[in-house]
Amino acid sequence: MQEAWKKGRTWLKIDHQEPVMNCTWCTSAFPSNDNTFIKGCKSAKLESVKIHEASEIHSRAAKIIANRQAPPGKTEAELMIQNMNEATMSRLEKLFRNAHALALAGRPYTDFVWMAKLDQAKGLDVGSTYLNDKAAPQFIDAIASVEIEHLKDKLLETNFVSILSDGTTDESVQENAFFYIRMCIKGTITVHFLKCAIILKGDALTIFRAMKRSVEATSLEWEDVRKKIVGMGSDGAAVMLGINNGVAALLRQEQPCSIAIHCYAHKLELAYKDAIKVVPLDKKAITLLQGLYYYLYHNNALNRSNLKAAFSSLGQKPFMPTRVGRTRWVAHLLRALKNFFAG
Repeated sequence: MQEAWKKGRTWLKIDHQEPVMNCTWCTSAFPSNDNTFIKGCKSAKLESVKIHEASEIHSRAAKIIANRQAPPGKTEAELMIQNMNEATMSRLEKLFRNAHALALAGRPYTDFVWMAKLDQAKGLDVGSTYLNDKAAPQFIDAIASVEIEHLKDKLLETNFVSILSDGTTDESVQENAFFYIRMCIKGTITVHFLKCAIILKGDALTIFRAMKRSVEATSLEWEDVRKKIVGMGSDGAAVMLGINNGVAALLRQEQPCSIAIHCYAHKLELAYKDAIKVVPLDKKAITLLQGLYYYLYHNNALNRSNLKAAFSSLGQKPFMPTRVGRTRWVAHLLRALKNFFAG
């Protein structure tokens, strides 16, 4: 085995102590293959090197290594996609945008079909394939996969992250938890959606496990992200911020330096509620606003039309009663009061 054989063969590795020869390309591309140059070739003949160099497995490995080392947009697969018919790419782009709009607006997959028909009515070419509600989730899954990869890259780049969480109940009365992740990269702070997780039991351990699963949905291990966590933000529920058994306490057991933050918007609501509960006028105002909303707007179309007509006859912009009471946010009550006084 001579070092001169390596000239023009960057893939050839010779171990003179064994002695064996290996192909670094084939070893990297097909590590579990039984090829002689992957396990180690003990033949001390140049002819063996030439035979392997001309083999099919070596040619395939060479293409794989070339694609790995190629700059973005220059791999064989990417060049193949770029060379696709421009009309096909244009059609797919429109369908991807429609699917993204469905996901963003929370619309049913069946809307995908009539959106495509609407594009056709506008004179846009969307082709004749994928025009069914079964294709919509496939487009959305592809978009989600790309976004998850982008989020994964950002999580690998950043040094510190915080996790934000809030709960809600869907239309099937199933409890869910939303998880977001907040990070800082080169001085720019961004917040990204992680996952909406179903919560079968509303205790701290179940929510904490759901948090872990949400992080791992980015294809990263919890341990890789855990060491970067510096804080957790949530409402003031005991299950979240309980000193001994809350989600924040469970997080501190695994990441002692993490700080639990009580959402300032929720704290403002609680402070307002404590301050206003001793004022009798509060209940009277809420009752009045609720009565106006359900009598003049929600349950009676005739009263609503008459109210709009009265505003129109006075040459004023109509201010309709808005709902209060179902949420705690001060802004909803403030909007209802403004419309009441303006009207």
